Amino acid sequence: MNTTFRAGWLAVLLFCIAVRLSAQSGVSDELVRADKQFDLYAYNLALRTYQEVLKKDPSNVRAMVRVADCYFQLNKPEESLEYYQKAAQSRSATPDVLLRFGIALMHTGDYAAAKKQFRFYAEGNEREGEHYLKMCDYAINATKKEGNYVARNEPLNTEAADFSPAFWGTRLVYNSARTDISRKSQSKAVSDWTGSAFNQLFVTQRNPENGFLQKPSLLRTDLQSAFNEGPITFTKNGRTAAFCRNNFINGTRQIAEKGINMSLYFSEIDANGTWSGEKAFFFNGPDFATGFPSLSPDGKTLVFASNQEGGYGGWDLYVSNWTSNGWTTPRNLGTPLNTPGNEVTPFYDGKNLYFSSDWHDGLGGMDVFRAELGTDEVKNIFQLGLGINSPRDDYGFVYDADQNIGYLTSNRLGGRGNEDIWQITKRRSDDLESNALNNNNKPVQYSNGNNIASTNTADDKYLHLLVTDEQGKPITNAEVDFLDCACGTGRTDAAGKYYFESLNRVIDCKVNLTRDGFQDASIALYSFGRQNVLVAMNKDQRHEYLGVVLDARTKDPLYSVVVQFQSPDSDRFIQTSTDNDGRYSLMLETGVVHEMTFIKEGFKDAVVKIKPAKQGNTYRLPDILMERTTLPYTDYTANSGNNSNTYLATPITYSTEKNLQSKTIYTQPVTEALIAPAVTGYAVQIEASPDPIPSAQLRKHEELSKYGNVYVKTEYNVNKVRLGIYPTKEEALKNMRELNKKAGYKDAFVVEEHSTDASLVVGPPNTAASNKQLAPATYSNTTSAKGLATKGVVPAVLYSVQLGSFNTTKAINVMEYASVAPMGNVYTKSENGMNKIRLGVWPNHANAEAAQEEAVALGFKDAIVVTEKGSDESVYGFLLSSVGSKNLPSAQFVPEQADSRPITYSNTSTKKGVTSYPYYIKIAALANPERFDAKPLADIGGYIEKRKGDKGMTNILLGGFSDIESATLAQNKVISKGYEGTYVVKEEKGKLIRQ
Repeated sequence: MNTTFRAGWLAVLLFCIAVRLSAQSGVSDELVRADKQFDLYAYNLALRTYQEVLKKDPSNVRAMVRVADCYFQLNKPEESLEYYQKAAQSRSATPDVLLRFGIALMHTGDYAAAKKQFRFYAEGNEREGEHYLKMCDYAINATKKEGNYVARNEPLNTEAADFSPAFWGTRLVYNSARTDISRKSQSKAVSDWTGSAFNQLFVTQRNPENGFLQKPSLLRTDLQSAFNEGPITFTKNGRTAAFCRNNFINGTRQIAEKGINMSLYFSEIDANGTWSGEKAFFFNGPDFATGFPSLSPDGKTLVFASNQEGGYGGWDLYVSNWTSNGWTTPRNLGTPLNTPGNEVTPFYDGKNLYFSSDWHDGLGGMDVFRAELGTDEVKNIFQLGLGINSPRDDYGFVYDADQNIGYLTSNRLGGRGNEDIWQITKRRSDDLESNALNNNNKPVQYSNGNNIASTNTADDKYLHLLVTDEQGKPITNAEVDFLDCACGTGRTDAAGKYYFESLNRVIDCKVNLTRDGFQDASIALYSFGRQNVLVAMNKDQRHEYLGVVLDARTKDPLYSVVVQFQSPDSDRFIQTSTDNDGRYSLMLETGVVHEMTFIKEGFKDAVVKIKPAKQGNTYRLPDILMERTTLPYTDYTANSGNNSNTYLATPITYSTEKNLQSKTIYTQPVTEALIAPAVTGYAVQIEASPDPIPSAQLRKHEELSKYGNVYVKTEYNVNKVRLGIYPTKEEALKNMRELNKKAGYKDAFVVEEHSTDASLVVGPPNTAASNKQLAPATYSNTTSAKGLATKGVVPAVLYSVQLGSFNTTKAINVMEYASVAPMGNVYTKSENGMNKIRLGVWPNHANAEAAQEEAVALGFKDAIVVTEKGSDESVYGFLLSSVGSKNLPSAQFVPEQADSRPITYSNTSTKKGVTSYPYYIKIAALANPERFDAKPLADIGGYIEKRKGDKGMTNILLGGFSDIESATLAQNKVISKGYEGTYVVKEEKGKLIRQ
């Protein structure tokens, strides 16, 4: 009886365990499925799946957090709070849950509750937590004030997403995912995974009777039908458009943490509205988004947002200028405008830049800000306050100051659903209850703009601001910016006065004054609108100083380097960038030390302290040398000797927090067209990859070397394989068509090459361009190169066989390549931070191709034919006219007498006087040191010494330096010759110690 009873209970227990394990397995499977949906940004599908998980496992914290995340990304922050709160109370909650909970609370306007979560988060993440606490304090204070703008929801909005307004003359173009207006040719299948239609561009205009936008129509005809195009921007004449292709999903936040895929395009528009000549922006990238464009009224300046690497956070704002050579390389607008957060949707009206940010002090979500862009500077970032901004996402702001009308994208409460278009108007003086006041007293004087002397009133409707110099003389034609005070801009008259209307309700705001020959003045006004104001401007004591930034290795000028420093007497950040010749200019005060920072992608951020001083009749700054990120760290120092006016700059770590404390940045220039890199020629792009291109991958393209140079170029962290370079676009197109006929090259296309070595420009085979000869190039007639002819000229392109490619830190055993030595010269070449082992060099492709076939037969399966520049004198010592015993075409070359003094070789460390010269530069470690060619180093000085190293290798050293400074300078010169892996060592008790 008992046995039977126990057996029954055991069966029940086993059954319960099985059911529980089955349930756990089901939960795990659903969680995996939900995670996949979430990663694909299918938030509505993921939401339902996570909710199913919670039904089976109510304490699953991961599912709680993801349900909250889905609601937040679906524009429903209120519904996310319950799940964030449950997850935050769990012991297994991670700190980022507290952060996301706090941000969601800010989106609902509950700043006090948000502060509580940010305090908890700050316990382990002090800097970011304190930032959001400060933002909450700002929001609490800002919501107590009445805004300068009024927002009205436009009647044309729908339950779908309506967003991204853009002025097009007197009309307005915007995007919408609405389905009630469709094309005749529109397929029913045109929808995304949510079941809603993709967004399209619509056009509308204001109704003159009520001021609201009228019912829209499709911007493009059925013949031009296109979905997911936008946001868009137009030039003032309406004939040029810049637009994006987007992947926005109706019902999902458009400024999401990830998943946005955008590329930028241009198109011309004729008088009938027909689009033509569509072109992709040259600086689009496959691994980052480029979008939210804004063209200046004249079409010569493009400001856009991108989340490419090398920025300050998520999305940053960039600027590019139109020149005769096309769009210049985009330049990051820098801090403090760009932040660790997201800066998007710029609108540039020719002077002011409006943009949205989720990091600058705001009310929650994205807020709209204004920065002033002039010919010479970017300054004064303003929060536009209530009306324009809300606790939710506010972005895509456009504004016509002359008409006092603007439009905004917002998902704030009170709309019709998802994103809506809101009409924005600025409060006029009558909105602020202006009237006539008594004014029988003297104007109020502001010393530094920090306090007001009295509250005297005026007796006229109009008050004035009087601008004088230090002696009290009126300053005419000074630019006065009262935009922060909602009173517009203007210039002082012949009496130095600028008039404004008096107000009953006073405003606390800031006025900015600029005038050539005077220092800019920024005056904070308290109780503005009831007094006259007197401001004195100081004479500008600065001079324009010129400087140059160079590559420390090659001494080539560096284009588009950002130069930035903080003004010694204020919180202003001055910023400019270098032109195509590496030159820049700054207005600086003589004799004052300035700490200047230099920034360029691919180079170490660097800083130097410079005390500007007049040199003769010129105002000149020291040349700056910047190190590439692939080179070893070197301290900066002021060079001595013949190049004393040069600084090798030291890397610096930026304090973003410090930069964010300032709300002013001055930049020279922005609106002025930058000098773009010259177009060297045209190339055919074959493929692109974010990963390095190995030799084996290049080998599959070696047959194309018959058409030109096959080379790899790295742009914006993408490695691109190209064929070229052709002097004309027609030649490039001809070769592209030939490639398109070949399997695997159907997608090849023509690109412009900028700032590339002109010696690589060739024509296709059997053309006059390909037979073009350079000026006679010479080499030492003592070389042992096999089959070397004695007279002739060097072709523009030479050919070699690449046998291997190795990191510069790896020692190369040349004996491994002895089997190919009978066919030609084995030599090394340093390119792109790698040491290449090559066999050559021949004047035509046929010779190299024959050598490549023999190399493969000898076991070098990755051997490929590569090109060498005919102007590269370092390969002249390896020139050949045939391969082994093969009778192949030959070329003749002109010998030269070496004009450089020979380097002295030493096989001993006991060279006379060595105790006085303990510093060396280690150049290489070779198994066959007799093959080392020292001729390229002959003009540096010192002597070559060969010492026995480890594992049978011989160290090649350049010696003769008494101190670390002279050795470092010599090392930079060695690096400029192509020996990128070199470093300085010091001999101590017979041992070489790396410095």
